[in-house]
Order: sequence, then C-alpha cells, then structure tokens
Amino acid sequence: MFRRDFTNPNLPTEQKGRSSQPGYGDARSMYGVQGSGGRGAIAAAFGGGLPPGVTGTNDRCTILVANLNPDRIDEDKLFNLFAIYGNIVRIKLLRNKPDHALIQMGDGFQAELAVHFL
Repeated sequence: MFRRDFTNPNLPTEQKGRSSQPGYGDARSMYGVQGSGGRGAIAAAFGGGLPPGVTGTNDRCTILVANLNPDRIDEDKLFNLFAIYGNIVRIKLLRNKPDHALIQMGDGFQAELAVHFL
C-alpha cells in the first residue's frame, strides 16, 4: 500500500508503479477525472457533455444564499448541503442579514453546479 506525505512539498506528486490489486490503480484514468475540478466526471455522468444550463466557464466562486431560516440553519448544515458540489473554502452567515449566507466554493465550476442544482 502506498502512502503520500502531504506535509513535504519536495516529494514527487505522481506515484511510481502500480498496485498489484485490480481496481486500486490510477483513479483519474479509471473515472475520467481531470485536474480541472472533476469536469470530466461530470461530463461522463451526463453522456459526454455538461448538464443543460451549465457552461463551465464561470470564474466566480462565491454564492449568496438568501431566505434562510436563521433559527434552523447553521454553518454545518450549509456545509453538508453544498459539499456534494465541490470543495467548500469558507462559509459566512451574515450578521446584518441573518437570513443570508455566503459560501465560497473551490472554483467557479463548482459554484455553478451548486447554483444550477440547488
């Protein structure tokens, strides 16, 4: 079993050699995931293209969510809701408007997916 030390930036990023067990090889080539935030996996799930209405060219990664119930929502619930669409960088509940929140995603494509499907 191979392990990677993510605390040492001087180590090579690619793993040399392959595991002898089937199914534990290079997951990127197995599922078509590219370094571009999973666009290849999303495209594969929709038959080779992006979902209708998603362009994949968005460069804004912050989402403003409104009309929340301040008594029933918190950062953990928002994280669980948005995490399936990508990496969450930051969540901020607005103090002046308790029914609003800002969610910063890893990149614009992830933000576009979250807005499209939610």
